[in-house]
Amino acid sequence: MIDGGADPNMRGVNDWTPLHYSVVIRSAEAIRLLLAASADPMLETRIDNYTTAAEEADNAGFEAGASLLRDAIAGRDSS
Repeated sequence: MIDGGADPNMRGVNDWTPLHYSVVIRSAEAIRLLLAASADPMLETRIDNYTTAAEEADNAGFEAGASLLRDAIAGRDSS
């Protein structure tokens, strides 16, 4: 879908981005693909807990996903 022009930062149920959803399904591969397609790891939900996907990964104990997201955030901060 990304190759077809889908927005990697679109919002859906619970205002989740595709990165948030990838955390819920515990897919490190989806997180990698989305980050490579310029998904923004800093986006917070605009309702409920106002969390980033990295925070959701930490809360869920999904270390592989949390690590990928933290690295992406750190890479943005150092740019």
